Amino acid sequence: MENELENIIAKAAELSSLIRSSGAAMEYESRLAEISRDRGSLELLDRLTAAGREIHEKTELGETIVPGHSAEYQLIEEELKDNQLVKDFLLAQKSYLQLMQDVINLIKDPEGGNH
Repeated sequence: MENELENIIAKAAELSSLIRSSGAAMEYESRLAEISRDRGSLELLDRLTAAGREIHEKTELGETIVPGHSAEYQLIEEELKDNQLVKDFLLAQKSYLQLMQDVINLIKDPEGGNH
């Protein structure tokens, strides 16, 4: 039993190392470091995240979402169009999160057939 646990822990460490050295993870870490040094981009990302959270909460409550219904959303949209750093970060984050989801799905169902 203890040997089995040690084997699982060793495999988990190996998986962690493989994930960290993947292109998706390295790109995400690079973009995260870049955006962390840009206060304006961080503030835009925070506002974008808050807007997304608000939309999610409203949909959970069954409320109708009207695209671009406020000046704040329109301002965020305009700022995002002009901020390549935030767009690049979001793309890298999406790729990294997809990798993590694929790994989780494979752990849950090793014979899922998608990989």
